[in-house]
Amino acid sequence: VQKVIPSVKSDFDLTGWFTDNISPSPLPINVHHNSYAWSNAGDDKYVIVEYILHNDGATALNSLYSGIFADWDIMDFSLNRAEENPGLKMGYIFSTQTSGLYAGIKVLTPTPFVHYAIDNVAGQGGINMTDGFDTGEKYTTLSTVRTAAGQNGNGNDVIDVVSTGPFNIAPGDSVVVAFALIAGDDLNDLNNSATNAQIKYNFITGIDNINSGSQLELYPNPASTEVHIPVDPTKDQILIITDVVGRVITTINYSAGGNNELIVDVSGFSNGIYIATLYGESVTTAKFNKN
Repeated sequence: VQKVIPSVKSDFDLTGWFTDNISPSPLPINVHHNSYAWSNAGDDKYVIVEYILHNDGATALNSLYSGIFADWDIMDFSLNRAEENPGLKMGYIFSTQTSGLYAGIKVLTPTPFVHYAIDNVAGQGGINMTDGFDTGEKYTTLSTVRTAAGQNGNGNDVIDVVSTGPFNIAPGDSVVVAFALIAGDDLNDLNNSATNAQIKYNFITGIDNINSGSQLELYPNPASTEVHIPVDPTKDQILIITDVVGRVITTINYSAGGNNELIVDVSGFSNGIYIATLYGESVTTAKFNKN
């Protein structure tokens, strides 16, 4: 891993690569890793980590999951609990002590959210970490759901796994997954940073897609009253419109079976440049002018 100088997307950009070369049966995956961090208020309590998983092998990788295992140990580790917020696609751990602190992991990409909370003590149900952590148990925590841990008394030692998948990656293809690692003084603080992390990631990936030519077809442009955005009527999709500094102006959830385009009322938007990003099986983005 090395620092990007000068930083391009955040106040502290990192990039690197790694492969699976130590397991008994290595997966033929080359992973390009990016990290982003900011120092301004509202964005200074999370770090974004992004992984581009590339299949270097000759056959498809099926039912693949990617996730992060976190043994947080907040304050007194024996007084911790793990819970989740599915709406934010976030698993989190907190201390039950007075003024207990919080930490969480959030899925940022428009991919499934999977959360497995582990009681790091014997006899609490779920997988047993006291006798090791074998390959089968790792896959269980990546691919199945256990919503909470540390629920007896004032809590206990807990571990959290937040993942996304399953993916089927053809030879030579890639998939992008991203997470936010978040700290909070309390639950509200944690949730606010999770929301801000999603807004920020939507914005920086929108810039990527514009620069790489992954264009969303919208019209008219410039627009004065409304913008028409074609969608795939067979797929669920999410449209997010931001301004040029990344603030979310509007979000529209599209359910399969509707019309083949979204019509967005922009008459109340201030004049200027906006970025529209459509999240589905792929991500497409376009700039448009409001005048």
